Amino acid sequence: MIKDYNMTRKEWQNIKTVISGIWDYAYRSGIILSNPWLAIKISVKFRQISKRTPETQVFIGNDINKLIFKCQELYETTNNEAYIAIIFNLYCGLRVGELVALKVSDINFDQAYLHVEREEVHIRTRNDDNSISYEWKVENHTKTYTSRYVPLIPRAIDILKNLISKNGSYSSNDRFLFTKNGSHLNTNHISVALSHACKQAGIQQKSTHKIRKTFASKLDAGGVPTDEIRTLLGHTDAQTTLGYIFNPLPKDETLNMIQNSF
Repeated sequence: MIKDYNMTRKEWQNIKTVISGIWDYAYRSGIILSNPWLAIKISVKFRQISKRTPETQVFIGNDINKLIFKCQELYETTNNEAYIAIIFNLYCGLRVGELVALKVSDINFDQAYLHVEREEVHIRTRNDDNSISYEWKVENHTKTYTSRYVPLIPRAIDILKNLISKNGSYSSNDRFLFTKNGSHLNTNHISVALSHACKQAGIQQKSTHKIRKTFASKLDAGGVPTDEIRTLLGHTDAQTTLGYIFNPLPKDETLNMIQNSF
């Protein structure tokens, strides 16, 4: 299969999960006496893919400031909290599902950290009439089923305090942080707002996941250890984290750093 379909290592891993699960289930159910899959060794070469360029994966240089400025402007004119959520996430690097699932109770202003312990999931259901319906539901766990603490820098704290102060109606700490018409924002609200903000700012449109990569790349460029970045992103494997790191600096700034190194 790897040879016939010229698979990458990641494509094979996705298929391998299913095949491995079938054999494991058969063994645990007593259908087979031993699991032959454990003896399988892959000796063929995977299709090699070149790493994507930073320009397509992260917001580079002044594009970040342009995005922040435009989101702030759009928030002030529309009162759409999706725009302020985008700015906030540039300083926190959460999964977008975690971002929209935040509650006031997750914020600790005294010790300046954010407790990330739930996320929104997108449920796709096929109805009796064969139509498809979608539902956004908040689950009390993250993607990796582990909670984590993310430090809040002063800029992020200011955003939260201004948001809470402006709304004034946070009668309960159990209320969602970013809302629209009384309900929590969903991931689609953030995605649409980001696309619009990029267009209005005159910068290349990127997905909400690229904010997370931008966060990781900025930390790496600032000298934060990779393992700490892994922890903040909620990854279990540092190899995954490395795939999030690109050079977020403009080419001229990068060139100056190279020259200064010598």
